[in-house]
Amino acid sequence: MKTITRRELYDLVWSKSISKISKETNIRESVIRGICQTYKIPLPINGYWSKIQFGKEVEVFPFVEEFEGSDIIDLYHFNTPVYEVKQNDEVIVIEDFVKESMPNYPSKLENPLAVIVETQKYLTKKDKYSYYQSRKDDAPYISVQLSSKELIDRSLLFLDTLLKQFIARGHEVLSENWGTKIIIQKQSIPIRMRESYNRVKKKDPKWYDSEDKVANGILCFQIDESYRRIEWKDSASVKLEDKIPNIIAKFEEICYKRYEDDLQKIRENIRKREIYKLIQDRKKVVEIHLEKFNKLLRESKQYRKIQDMRTYVDALKKHENEKPELKEWIEWSTSAIDWYDPIIKSDHPYLNDVNRETLTVKTLDRDVENWYDNYNTHKYGYDDEAEAEDDWED
Repeated sequence: MKTITRRELYDLVWSKSISKISKETNIRESVIRGICQTYKIPLPINGYWSKIQFGKEVEVFPFVEEFEGSDIIDLYHFNTPVYEVKQNDEVIVIEDFVKESMPNYPSKLENPLAVIVETQKYLTKKDKYSYYQSRKDDAPYISVQLSSKELIDRSLLFLDTLLKQFIARGHEVLSENWGTKIIIQKQSIPIRMRESYNRVKKKDPKWYDSEDKVANGILCFQIDESYRRIEWKDSASVKLEDKIPNIIAKFEEICYKRYEDDLQKIRENIRKREIYKLIQDRKKVVEIHLEKFNKLLRESKQYRKIQDMRTYVDALKKHENEKPELKEWIEWSTSAIDWYDPIIKSDHPYLNDVNRETLTVKTLDRDVENWYDNYNTHKYGYDDEAEAEDDWED
């Protein structure tokens, strides 16, 4: 298998693990992952094959039909030493894959993007170019801080070439009046161009202001995030323009990693909600059974009391003929015991208004209170007794 289509590679990586494919093809796992990243082929998430093994439900990402590059992939071409997968800041980037598909660097601006045109208009408004510049209009813009026209022209050509490469690779460029962002897999990264500077001590330094920032003509391109600021700039051997493949690869690696992290967080949150629901459902079932057990415990205690009372009544019956007054008491006691018995639960003309569990009056006091309140409201027009008394005093 020397060449393969994007669809065939998609079917392959979803039919077996990357490690198995690596052993069968003798192509390193990192290279396979890099190829899939370059050709927009989604990969299974961590734990996918374990879930398959145990018959659990898994998520399969669909095949991406839209792709502007070639549909044929030469796997072993990417696996040669020339296309070595490089390590940068502990993150694998496949910059050589990007470099292969890039055209030659242009010598001048041709059909520039709208944001480049607007940025150029803004930067050329003043005759004097300053390092720090402020904006007041709402046109799309790229944050650029440069001190000379030569650097501005060079930076505009660089930005136009870079952004067109991002667009060619299927990514989005979002430009507004506050700046420009690159959007990859729904992850956005703001960008910025600036000129490097040297710190020079002032002739008459103050304790709070002892240095000046003097531009040195070195062009820099930045990921403009306060918590993660990565910068590419001219070096003695490599110009910034030659670092475009590395920049694109780094952006893609960062965004794909963030996208995977976001998906993982979503799955974890879903899993937490599922676990919480299972716990709550289990808790409800346990509470139902606990309520039943407490009922059993109450009724069993109640039944033991019933047995004691029946034994007592039976003892009274033996003296019924000797003491005629016991007859009425025995009849009432038998009726009350049958009412209290959790098995019989017979009606009683008076005890029906008593709670069998707490042996307290359950409705009479409240009914009388409600009746009294309603009586006062309808007869006198007062909501409570206190207001009525105040008015009678007047």
